[in-house]
Amino acid sequence: MSVSKSFLFLALLFLGTHAFTTTAPKVRQDSATALSMAWLDRLLNPKSFPPEAEVTARHILIKDRQEAEAVKAKFRGRNFAQLAKQYSTCPSSAKGGNLGSFNPGQMQEDFDLAVFDPEVSKVGELTGPVMTPFGYHLIIVDKRSGV
Repeated sequence: MSVSKSFLFLALLFLGTHAFTTTAPKVRQDSATALSMAWLDRLLNPKSFPPEAEVTARHILIKDRQEAEAVKAKFRGRNFAQLAKQYSTCPSSAKGGNLGSFNPGQMQEDFDLAVFDPEVSKVGELTGPVMTPFGYHLIIVDKRSGV
């Protein structure tokens, strides 16, 4: 085994062992931390969402993380659809960011993880920014079933 593979193996072994030995109570984390932890959990324990799972969601796509954070801060007290029309670079912005309903595998993997995993996003709450190759997404899950 090469040095880098050995290091990765030991790091994953430590992280996996640490996850089973911690006794701290589970505390709700912010969405960025939850997404990072869910990504690590998915790496260590690959899981897939049932193909019959379905989500209805809206999003705002922004190229720059700092701008995404600024738009997220503006969300308080503002209409999500108006913000999507004003800031989103996605064609869905014309519909207020509405993506409709979709099943696992139709979106980028990190986007799927953010919308289908109830530990990462709560229905009706703003999640993100979530990075994909297209940019940074601010997401609201309107409905989730089958997970």
